[in-house]
Formats: sequence, C-alpha cells, structure tokens
Amino acid sequence: MNWVKINLRPRVLKIEENNPETYYFVWNLDPRDQVAALDFFLKKKRGYSGTNYHPAIQMKDKISLDTSSYGIRKLPNDWKSMIEEIKTFEATKATNTFNRFIFEHHLRFGWVPYDNHHKVTDITYSLNGSG
Repeated sequence: MNWVKINLRPRVLKIEENNPETYYFVWNLDPRDQVAALDFFLKKKRGYSGTNYHPAIQMKDKISLDTSSYGIRKLPNDWKSMIEEIKTFEATKATNTFNRFIFEHHLRFGWVPYDNHHKVTDITYSLNGSG
C-alpha cells in the first residue's frame, strides 16, 4: 500500500460545535515551505443590531514551529472565555432559536505563516491541491 502525505492548512477543529473547550488549532505544513511560526487569529467584526453596538474583537496566538511542521493545540483559555461570553450575551438578546446561533457566523478564525526572518511567507507546497 502506498501512503500519500496529505497537507492540512492550519485550521480550527471543533469536536463539539457549541463547546469551545473542544476546539483545537490543527496544522500539517509541508516542511519545504520552511514556516517557522504561525499566528492564529480570532476575529469578530463590529456591528449594530437595533440600538445595540457590538465592538470588533481581534485576538492573536503565536505558535512556534521550531520542532515540527505539524501539530495540534487547544485554543487559549482567553479565546474560549471570549467565545462563551459572546454566546451568552447573544443568547440573552435572542428572540428565537435562529438568533441564538447567529453570532457563530460573525466569528472568524484566521492564520498567517512566518519564515525564519519573521516575514510573512508563502506556503506553496502546502497548498498544492492534494490536501
């Protein structure tokens, strides 16, 4: 049997959709891309609903890839707390079941790869279409 290496762009894995305690950063980058670090971001755009203002949120967590180009790591505790607070706040304002879960559409996870010189780098080999 021949095994094919599948590259996985960094992403957030949600074991249980509504439980931030089960959210993990997961990545498997091709070593040829020479990524030294990843910045993961949690973002929420600012907005309005009725007369309520919702401020923007941006949180960052840096992961060093000194020893391996792949890995898994739980979300930071402050991220989990923020997600829970937003869920609780939104649920108290919700008028129906649909509105209770609409906040999830406003939260975004993102990432930026860096090389050994702390410059944003391209991950050509990791995005070769085989993953």
